Amino acid sequence: MMSGISLPVRGVHIDCRAQMLRFDRIRTIFKDLVRWGYNAVLFEYEDHFPYSGRLKSIASGDALTHFQVKELDRIASDLGLQIIPLVQCLGHLAYVLRLQKFRRLSEGYPKTQPYAVCPADPGSRRLFREMAEQVIEAHPGCRYFHLGGDEVKLDPSCPRCRDVYGRASESEKLVSHYLDRADWMRSMGPDPILWGDLIFAHPEHRDRLRGHAIIMDWDYWSGTKPAPAPQVLWGMRYLPGIKPNDPKTWPPLSRKLFESAVFTEDGRKARPFPYSSFLHNEGQPFMVATAARCSGDSFCVPAQPLHSDNVVGGVRASLEQRALGYVITSWSVRRSPWPLTEHSLIAGSMALRHPGVSGKAIDRAFAREHFGVADASLGRIPGLLGAPAPAFLQSMPRSDLKTNQWLALSFDKRLEQSRKDIATSLRQLSALRRNCEVAKRLLGRARPRTAYQRERVTLWRWAIRVLSFYAEHGPLWLKGDKPAKSLTAMGPLVALTRRVLGRIYTDETVSEEIQTRFGSLADYLEGRAPRDGQVSG
Repeated sequence: MMSGISLPVRGVHIDCRAQMLRFDRIRTIFKDLVRWGYNAVLFEYEDHFPYSGRLKSIASGDALTHFQVKELDRIASDLGLQIIPLVQCLGHLAYVLRLQKFRRLSEGYPKTQPYAVCPADPGSRRLFREMAEQVIEAHPGCRYFHLGGDEVKLDPSCPRCRDVYGRASESEKLVSHYLDRADWMRSMGPDPILWGDLIFAHPEHRDRLRGHAIIMDWDYWSGTKPAPAPQVLWGMRYLPGIKPNDPKTWPPLSRKLFESAVFTEDGRKARPFPYSSFLHNEGQPFMVATAARCSGDSFCVPAQPLHSDNVVGGVRASLEQRALGYVITSWSVRRSPWPLTEHSLIAGSMALRHPGVSGKAIDRAFAREHFGVADASLGRIPGLLGAPAPAFLQSMPRSDLKTNQWLALSFDKRLEQSRKDIATSLRQLSALRRNCEVAKRLLGRARPRTAYQRERVTLWRWAIRVLSFYAEHGPLWLKGDKPAKSLTAMGPLVALTRRVLGRIYTDETVSEEIQTRFGSLADYLEGRAPRDGQVSG
């Protein structure tokens, strides 16, 4: 297998949605990524771009300034790092549509919460073009531009869509919308990229996109080896009667198109990254996306070895299927601090150089980077702290339409989910408590020599303390107790969190970080009405 360095695009995603990194931190991350062998950043500004004119109210209080955006573009160019801006053309737009002046553009308006634009409303086109034009102006040399386009369910009763599209299928509506945005983007210069989930879920008109857009196959569940069952089947998850391992139960077109890509030749196992294989066989230009943080992670440390295996498998799939590029996404709504996601980024870096890299070699390199000593046993720390945990250790974020803050789902609701299988939750907490003790002992072997390494050791110690607190008190909460000692124990952790994370994130973000881990828990323990957002990520 050839080296991953031959891939034209080798990128990492910076998502400003729920965690706004300080400007100096972004600059440092750019340098780290280049040092590790990456050559691109998929930069998702959301409300942290300094929009102006009619769009000025979209920008949040801690948005980057125009000078900072231009400076980041200059720094990236000097480093040989290409910025791929991402502006959503369809969904994930609550931060815009919550504003009264844009609210009527929402799909399903006024019945539904503002999340996606109506693809048939001309105002949606104008909004996207105005947002994208300002971002392109800040990044005039960008080779690619990501249009998003994922995770949306169109309203079948929408009168605006009915007037424009008539009785068109979901696939036809989506592809027509994508083509309008993609062709305009190409006229502006950059090559457009689209997320692939809805294209695979509604594949009837996918051929119309050929030659118009690059599809990015995001798969955060595949690894390096075949699995007992398909890890992802777009568009089939909630259909009645679907059995993932039995393609006879799939919709006929999905079975015809995807069965051979999903299953091994003997039909007994599911291949990793099946949709990348499908795109390669169809001759459709594509890129592969994996994840360093995604749904299911705790708010301290991402799940390991899930993510590192996913990242290495994605590099191999990109090479085997001749992808145009490869990107590791990192979703900030999951709340793990950026440095504690770096095991996966280092794994990706090493796999790009040596696709057959071993887990032990990755752990050694990670330990050298974070702890100043090439001791593979220290590479166990992310796995120990990223082990499966109850739902109340996840952020499950919602956007507050009034304040534009990302708030954790109320603690009582997360606790309710954890109680659905209380025996498993208790076992997970017991294991987590033991894991924290082991990780603490291992961390004693660290020999940090630089400020960079000392900061990472401090962050791992912070994670151990926060997770130990949850592991110790969690069984009491699951039983319905609300002990005063939980509130007492939180005080020092709040102060520590503010101090440690304040070096990485803006003040606004740090407030949301504290709300996620402690604020919603304090509301529950003290019997206060919870602060809840309304729209999921």
